[in-house]
Amino acid sequence: MAICLKVDGDLIREATFLSDICIGSISAASFLTEKVKYLTIAEAAKISSEEIIDELGGLPEQFIHCATLARDTLIKAIMNYHQSGFKESPWKKMYRS
Repeated sequence: MAICLKVDGDLIREATFLSDICIGSISAASFLTEKVKYLTIAEAAKISSEEIIDELGGLPEQFIHCATLARDTLIKAIMNYHQSGFKESPWKKMYRS
């Protein structure tokens, strides 16, 4: 799973995901990327796995871990944003000579 964030200042303007794992992870990531739009980075980091499960109306037992996967992926995306030094998008560097 991958989550990409478009951040303006400290506000998440856009969030997208890519997942080829299972329907549980797709559901959790879809909800999460919609929920974090227009939240601050700090607010988004506070979303818990339990909140994702509750907002989805529950998940079957075999898909409970998918909420944790989505949340952990969001946290890694936030950490990546912080580690980049809040500079330009990393993908832009790939196209420079």
